[in-house]
Amino acid sequence: MLMGADMEMSCDERVLKELGSSTKKAYSMSLLSLAAQKRIIGGSPLAFGEGDIKKRINNVLNFKKHPRSVIILAIAVAVILGVCFSSNKVTAGIGDYYFYDFSVNGLALGADINEIDTSSLTPTAPLDIKNGYDYNFEEVRFSVNKETGRLNKMIVGVINGAYIPSVIVNRQEGPVYINKSLTNIEEVIDIFGEGKRGWQDREQQLRYVEYIHKEGRLSATVKFVYTDVEFDEIKHRLIWVIAESNLPYPYPDYKANEVQTVEPLIFTSDEIDLINLGTLAVDTYMNYLMSGKTEVEERIASYKLNDISILAGDINEFCVALNYDFTTDNDSYMNPARGAKGKGTWTDNYFEIRVKYAYDNVYSIKSIGTGGGGQGLKPYEPVE
Repeated sequence: MLMGADMEMSCDERVLKELGSSTKKAYSMSLLSLAAQKRIIGGSPLAFGEGDIKKRINNVLNFKKHPRSVIILAIAVAVILGVCFSSNKVTAGIGDYYFYDFSVNGLALGADINEIDTSSLTPTAPLDIKNGYDYNFEEVRFSVNKETGRLNKMIVGVINGAYIPSVIVNRQEGPVYINKSLTNIEEVIDIFGEGKRGWQDREQQLRYVEYIHKEGRLSATVKFVYTDVEFDEIKHRLIWVIAESNLPYPYPDYKANEVQTVEPLIFTSDEIDLINLGTLAVDTYMNYLMSGKTEVEERIASYKLNDISILAGDINEFCVALNYDFTTDNDSYMNPARGAKGKGTWTDNYFEIRVKYAYDNVYSIKSIGTGGGGQGLKPYEPVE
């Protein structure tokens, strides 16, 4: 998986950008000093070998950037150098994750290179290392598989937050939708679970948490690097998200009845009545079907909810069944499952919608289908 050298070179450049080119000589001496003092742990040397130190120092001395004022000198050294000079590793956490299309800050594993928009990114020089990145920007570096043209590794700077729209932590439960950027490791663990923690560097108080999606001998790894020092008044602040995959692409659909939309279908409510929550879920889904976010061929004009009932589950996750009518106003509409085509009104339709509590009164629509939506849920017990 992702080796240390590319991360180190990126670290070096980050230090110089923060502290200014005038620090090149002192920084090079620091590299030599630390390389001499650190010992090899677990067979992986810290600056990762004499040859790598030479490359890093050459890269530092050749770095060119106009100097600028330094406001956070002590923090930058503690945080950035700490990541660069990490050596401890632990076995990555292996859970029932699904990282085929893991996405952070708009970049996703498995993305088609022809569909990746880099127009807003700031180009930067490639790292002078073996097996570096194909595409290099100040905000992110990434590579693609030469045969498939799909993104297979990336390192993303997330000091300003890591936006991960959704993630599958347990394949039986479906995706967890995330409606905010993550800034510290506690927020990551709340969503991804404990995984496997490890010290990145005890002296510099740097840690990481790593998660793995396994498919036989193939895998996808997501690693969150964070700091224990307070950085801009945020403790345990995320620094980088590193992801790499050798899974086959294009990747298979997770589930045939999984909700397939261009954005997560979520809603917020402090309701505790499942019928009311189910009605809100129906409204959320139908509003999506009536919006411009739905293809014209699938878009409806209006709907009427005739009946709704609870099939199974509780406030944490439940499934409702509903009967409804809907109307379309375009000739291109096509829904073979409903026997609907073109303009018209179609009555007495049935489907089941499964809803899961996410966090802070946020609910997500997990799946929609015509049967089996309550499978695996506990029996519904009405509240007296």
